[in-house]
Amino acid sequence: ALDVTNNRAVVSNETGRMFIVDLTTNTLAQAVDGALSSSGLVINNDILYVLDTATESVMVFDMNALVAPVSPPEGVDESAFILASIGVGSVPYSLALDAVTNRLYVANYGEDSISVIDLNTYLEIDRIFLDQDNISTNFLRDGEGPVDVALGTFNGTTYLFVACFAAHDVVMINTQTLNVVEVFPNTAE
Repeated sequence: ALDVTNNRAVVSNETGRMFIVDLTTNTLAQAVDGALSSSGLVINNDILYVLDTATESVMVFDMNALVAPVSPPEGVDESAFILASIGVGSVPYSLALDAVTNRLYVANYGEDSISVIDLNTYLEIDRIFLDQDNISTNFLRDGEGPVDVALGTFNGTTYLFVACFAAHDVVMINTQTLNVVEVFPNTAE
């Protein structure tokens, strides 16, 4: 994740470490022991959101509370700057941030759902299930195995696009109504 305001990047691995890179000097500034198995990072206004697949949660960090880097870089305990840990669905895989509405969307591969998180309260406010029983019968396919999410705005309406690995399709969700409005392709398998 890029923090353009402070000219730094945060990268992670699946062993529970996050690395903060100073993009001015192209050096490792800090190593943070945090999420057990992170699979997605995004930064907005000095707040870092980390998707932790092991605990099935989104961890929220205040980058301003992070201790100043030292040379050589030392490990930092994440408890010094964590704001919240938000439970999400089974096997969370990726996340997308809507900075306009202050919502975070998480693809939950293990239960074919999308968690909708209100970033003002750090609460999951909805969970959208993508299986055939929970979406319109107008669609011939469902959203099995969501692995990636992306936002796009068209004609003033923001949509969440969900790539579904197991179903080989893309589900389109209206972020205002939180309803599935299209599945591509909308044909029999």
